[in-house]
Amino acid sequence: MSQYFDIEQDQELMLESQTTLKRLQEKNKKKIPLIKQIEEERTILDKGKHLYEEYSEETFNYKSKIDLLYYKQLLENLDESLVDKVEQLLIKNIKTIKDIYESINTNPECFKASKIPNNILEESIETQQQTISKNIYEFLDTKFYKLSPEKREEKYLPLCSEDSKKLISEGVSPEEAVQFSIKKNVIVELLDNIAFPSTIKHRLNYLLESKSYGQIFDQKQLKKIFENYQKATENIAKIITVCI
Repeated sequence: MSQYFDIEQDQELMLESQTTLKRLQEKNKKKIPLIKQIEEERTILDKGKHLYEEYSEETFNYKSKIDLLYYKQLLENLDESLVDKVEQLLIKNIKTIKDIYESINTNPECFKASKIPNNILEESIETQQQTISKNIYEFLDTKFYKLSPEKREEKYLPLCSEDSKKLISEGVSPEEAVQFSIKKNVIVELLDNIAFPSTIKHRLNYLLESKSYGQIFDQKQLKKIFENYQKATENIAKIITVCI
């Protein structure tokens, strides 16, 4: 009788072992596609990554000094009563820009870097101003001054209709409202290029929308930081536009 129970217990143990093994096998089957999926997502995410160096604190510190030269030039005609406010916005925005570069782990770049001498920070203030002014003018010339009034409206009007309506509701004439809004959008574009030159902006836009990036990294946080940057840039652009 006792032998019967031993056989029965052995069968139960065997059945339990088989059940456990089956569960482990099923679990492993699920793991393999998951691991494969993650690998695939990383492959998609890394596509083109070889074109970008990893984030460097030293490079960002250099970039921020160059960016400040651009900002100084843009704020040259700023009303003294607005200086403190704009400087605070700029300092905060530089920190936000840094957070974005760190989040996407991409080495910072300077606006029109190829047209900035490597030793520009050692050059005289006059030489710095000439270099930076030329780069700003070339941008504004291409994006605004060379365009006919019709082309300007065609390019920028869809982007500034809401701004124009708001200004008109506050008593600004329609013509002035449209012109101000167009100029503001040009300045926003310039500030965007200073913060994130085209190659970096391409990478940033890709990561902001990439499902692969969102499955591995905190995309919501990146979007939140970028929205903060956009709001601050809008406010800075409005103040600059009043002064140009």
